Amino acid sequence: MAWRDELRPASFRGVSFYVEGGTLTFGRRLAIHEYPQREKPYVEDLGKKARVYRLEAFVLGPDYMKDRDALIDALETPGAGQLVHPYYGSLVVTVSSDIDVSETSQQGGMARISATFVEAGELNAPEVTEDTVAAVEEAEGTFLDDLKDWFAETFDVSGLGDYVPDAAMDAISTLMEYENMALGALGWIRSAVSSDLKVLLPEVLASKLAAPSELAQGILMCINKAQVIGELADFKVPRIESENMNGEIRQRTNTNAYALEKLVAGAVVSRQIQEVAQLVPAAVEEAQAADPSAGKTGIETSAGTADTDKVFTLDDAAAARKEIVELVDTLLFDEEFGEEPRNSLLNLRDAVLAHLDGITPSIPSVRSVKVNRVLPAIVLAHRFYGDDWGEDGREDELCQRNGVRHPGFVPADKDLSVVVYE
Repeated sequence: MAWRDELRPASFRGVSFYVEGGTLTFGRRLAIHEYPQREKPYVEDLGKKARVYRLEAFVLGPDYMKDRDALIDALETPGAGQLVHPYYGSLVVTVSSDIDVSETSQQGGMARISATFVEAGELNAPEVTEDTVAAVEEAEGTFLDDLKDWFAETFDVSGLGDYVPDAAMDAISTLMEYENMALGALGWIRSAVSSDLKVLLPEVLASKLAAPSELAQGILMCINKAQVIGELADFKVPRIESENMNGEIRQRTNTNAYALEKLVAGAVVSRQIQEVAQLVPAAVEEAQAADPSAGKTGIETSAGTADTDKVFTLDDAAAARKEIVELVDTLLFDEEFGEEPRNSLLNLRDAVLAHLDGITPSIPSVRSVKVNRVLPAIVLAHRFYGDDWGEDGREDELCQRNGVRHPGFVPADKDLSVVVYE
């Protein structure tokens, strides 16, 4: 197709005219800061300049005066209007202050108009949006600090012989034996030389029992870096029920067991919330449009880790909300749990729920679609998502979400789960 075929008939507010030529002025808005005793300036980029279109237009013919006056009226009308530019297409613009109209007897039946148009925007005040991710991170840090301090105040193995520290060490060793526990997160283990961390662990732990703050920090790090933490939601430490044991020893041992359980429960909640906070409100929609893997996450439930190849949908958000609220409420309603960690946990719950509310408009939904005959996934992906199905990876997403064994044969009469991007 030749370039002339690409030209559009020029008009402004529906009034047609001819164009002899034109220019476009654009660039960046820069603030140049120069400082005393500095040889180089600092240039601050303030964004794009408004585009300015200058057109050399004309009208001609036996009734050119009528066309001229109609164009003048259109140019004098206040507010923004639609300009069909022969080279740049349809634009919403505002007419600049000075317009020149020239006519000569040598060129009778013709009027030349020089007009300048500035791209028009909207009168929008700057939007102030809360950084919900930062709010979650801050609340989470406060909660973990309070949790660690409470554990350090509650956990105590001193002054009651060997049974209390031995029981505590057995419980912590059991915790560390979980399959996915990231033992390498413990700095005091990494610094030791051993081919088998689990063999070394009891010896190292024995030295940390008298420093519960360090112990708590190590346990929190292990859980934070573990690949799967769903199984830890049910972590329990056996209690001593026998009346034959010294009452003080029994009470101290059970208190330590309780403190360890709540430390683990708090770490699990923190990890769950981390997964949700990875979804950034302002970026979800753009990222998903550019990369189908964006906005996908490994949100965990008590059963384990969700499939990371699935897109995080509104249904997933609702499930994550329910899971987090249930886990948090278990700690909040425990009156034996420390007041400070309970208060900071409540703030953390509010922060993550506010985050979920903030990202909801950017999260895709899911609808159920039934096909009446066997079709390839590529055909269905094009049907559901249009021409961008390939670039956005919709075929693979469709197969994965619906458990399709072969992409060439999507079963008929099956309710397909289809992600809908608004």
